[in-house]
Amino acid sequence: MRSTIAAAAALIVALSAQVPGPRALPVQDVRIVFETANGALQLRAFASVLYTVDVRALKFSLRPYDAFYVDRYAQPQPIAVDVGQPVSSTPSGQQAANEYIIPIVVAAPPRPGMYELSADPSPDFARDANGRTLPSWRYPLVGIGAIAAWWPDERGGDPGLRDVRARFAARAVHTYGHIGLACPNWGTQTTPEIGVDLGTVTRETGRAAVLQTGATWGGGDHGFTFLAFDPLALQVTDAHVAPPPALNLTACDYVLRFADPWHVDIALTTAAPPGDLAAPVRIGMSRQDVVWRVGYPNAYGTVASFRAQERWDYDAPAPFAWSVTFAKDRVVQVHPPGSLPG
Repeated sequence: MRSTIAAAAALIVALSAQVPGPRALPVQDVRIVFETANGALQLRAFASVLYTVDVRALKFSLRPYDAFYVDRYAQPQPIAVDVGQPVSSTPSGQQAANEYIIPIVVAAPPRPGMYELSADPSPDFARDANGRTLPSWRYPLVGIGAIAAWWPDERGGDPGLRDVRARFAARAVHTYGHIGLACPNWGTQTTPEIGVDLGTVTRETGRAAVLQTGATWGGGDHGFTFLAFDPLALQVTDAHVAPPPALNLTACDYVLRFADPWHVDIALTTAAPPGDLAAPVRIGMSRQDVVWRVGYPNAYGTVASFRAQERWDYDAPAPFAWSVTFAKDRVVQVHPPGSLPG
């Protein structure tokens, strides 16, 4: 027995001599997301490890859009942003946290239009519990590290607000495709056939909202997501829906928010929908048939720009993305083929 134990011990010593030193831990990073809460702009920073932040290491920059895409040849330009004190979700007994909410205010807005707004932390922004710096992880256009941001032109009495108010205030409207309506404890979707009744139309000056383009029939976060500063608020007076009685919930006052007229016009209309919207998108349908059923593409564009395109792409998690191709304003191809949301 003793000889067996001794042999085993010798084997362990021999094997341990061949094992290399401690391997480097996987690289950790911190991720920064643009968000809004009650109309206020903020960053949410999170990581898989405990860490501390130094908000003095945060800078911000802008790149303009060229038509409907970021101008990749434009150099990022600094923008003045006031950064507040971070609020951490610190675990009990810990000196560091793995998530922070950082309030921010754009102190000097740019000229009206669409931009890519980027948070640019230096290496000193985040350090783990051992004092090592954590790199930041950036993925543009979806709110992680950078996000598209729209500033409206409110000069001259806010012509965008006047336009939308004249066409939609106190009107019955219909949606292209399905658009989500949310309360704190209840959510539903509009339907093109039923529509909603609108009341007042106002500009929420001094507030910001994270918005999307396209219909939300898929219920996901895919598609073009952007920050809208001073968004338009269209009060819904009757959504013609109510919470299921069994849930014992009370419907809230819904508000539809849009950036400006271009955004409203790819989502709402005062026109009446056609009689039959149950049929899926198929070859031979008109552009307007497609719009009523699934809305305009969930990309950045205007009604005019979409109408000039031969192909519409609808982004969604794989394998649900699809596209439709037109010739002379009629559907000639649906990819992938088959029954699509109607």
